[in-house]
Amino acid sequence: MFGWFKKKPAEPEPLSGDPPISHDDLRALFEYLDRPNPSPCDHTHKECVEFLRGRQLPVGKTLGWLKANGGHCDCEVIFNVTDEWGEKVGWNPKTEE
Repeated sequence: MFGWFKKKPAEPEPLSGDPPISHDDLRALFEYLDRPNPSPCDHTHKECVEFLRGRQLPVGKTLGWLKANGGHCDCEVIFNVTDEWGEKVGWNPKTEE
């Protein structure tokens, strides 16, 4: 009916490839999320968003990339994304003492 009013197709989430932020920033995000005594995960990306905005990094693209790589919330970024990307960006998880 209204051919000019078509929904724009959603951008596909990047399933592979480099993250939309530098490896240094990604390592810093991992370190931030893995800091001592973080807030309990509320199953959102609240902590990631706070970190990205604080550094004026792209929030939407980065969250899309994190989700595509298994990070569907803050804690899953640490548990899933670091499996593939931790070593690539030079992140070393803190050991429990």
